[in-house]
Amino acid sequence: MIKDRKMAVGTCASELKPIVDKFIEGCMPFPNSTHMVVHQLSGTWCSVLSLHNRHLVPALFDTLMLCEKRKRLLRSGQRIDIPWQPEDKLFPPREFSPAELQQDYISESFEPLTKMEIRKLCQEENRSILATFFP
Repeated sequence: MIKDRKMAVGTCASELKPIVDKFIEGCMPFPNSTHMVVHQLSGTWCSVLSLHNRHLVPALFDTLMLCEKRKRLLRSGQRIDIPWQPEDKLFPPREFSPAELQQDYISESFEPLTKMEIRKLCQEENRSILATFFP
């Protein structure tokens, strides 16, 4: 095992980037990124991603199908996630009508995605799949 290897996870730890061996970007990194970096730093092989794991191929197939389903929804112009805004500030709500103030909840609709947003979000979906293997 390789000793004294360090990693930092998340944008909030970005100041540590110059002094660690691996840095994982983002507020909520791809789920498998941290796991794969631990294997990289320790010089070990992941048994979950091994061909000896009989569940690997079905899991990969299901993951790819989910990715394609999400991209199909994105290409139809639907927003499937809340836009990420990594700013540390409060975002004031819009003004509510007197009738809205009496409701238990207020449904907010989002504008349909633009072609540029669709392209970017589909690329991010592809990146999330690749991050399973290459953090």
